[in-house]
Amino acid sequence: VPGGVLQWGIPSYILPDNVSGRPIKALIDAGVKIHPKTSVTPEVMQQLLETHDAIIAAQGAPIAERPNIPGINLEGVVDATIFLTNAKRSLAEGTLMPELKGVHVLDLGGSDTALDVARSILRLGGKPIVIHRREEQFSRARPDELAEAKNEGVEFRFATNLARLEGENGKLKRAVLVRTRQSKAQASPEVIKGSEEIFEVNLVVLSTGYGLDPKFKSLFAPLPLRQPASDRYFPDRRWVGSGLLAGNNPVGKMAWDREYGLRSASYPRRGKLWLVGDALTGPSSVVSSMAQGRQAARAILENHSAAASK
Repeated sequence: VPGGVLQWGIPSYILPDNVSGRPIKALIDAGVKIHPKTSVTPEVMQQLLETHDAIIAAQGAPIAERPNIPGINLEGVVDATIFLTNAKRSLAEGTLMPELKGVHVLDLGGSDTALDVARSILRLGGKPIVIHRREEQFSRARPDELAEAKNEGVEFRFATNLARLEGENGKLKRAVLVRTRQSKAQASPEVIKGSEEIFEVNLVVLSTGYGLDPKFKSLFAPLPLRQPASDRYFPDRRWVGSGLLAGNNPVGKMAWDREYGLRSASYPRRGKLWLVGDALTGPSSVVSSMAQGRQAARAILENHSAAASK
């Protein structure tokens, strides 16, 4: 379905389908040809590179990360992609998931995806508990979405991690949680010894992040992109003079990361191949991905216009 995660992953009560579909309709009306239900393998990508003047790869980061936790493969443990896809379908049809009614569901992670999962669980009759190993002040989730989730009744356990999962006959029965402490944002949380707590749970949803498809490693490596320690990429004096980057200001760092992503999207990663969005920088925001796509398109048009004029 055109639109990717906007269509199947983000709940409609956060982003209505008629809103997320507007850009797709505008592109189709403008003459863009879309080929849905088409699998692109590394071999297909190589063929496309041989038959086209330029390619912009914007396939995102589709592989759900599974933490190395004992019991993670028990029946009753699912990743956020599967859960959100099924939840969105159920909510659209106005049907509840019988397996969720009244049960406790652990939602592991502290991102906006984890909040989408938790709020969907509520609407489907379950009792979500978000487990995040970081302190609330260091969470990656947006403060406004955190506040909305709390107001709706989502329970949060910050500074708490999942030590292991236990089951019977291959089915999930219990989760063993541990408390953590964290001194600063850059530091990894430390487990507090003797803080184990056994929790009866019916379902665990892994909202622990996504990565790039390893099949494309030979085409796209080294990715996701990380800022190199090179003078070429240091903020110029306008950025420094603005004060945005003073004192490790998180807003300034986010702004510079977006700027760095836009700059990187302007150049091909290999020959005629441009990368944008999560495929370039790793999991990020929809807005950043769209901005990088526009930037790459402009760069390609400018390069071809310059070449044609010579």
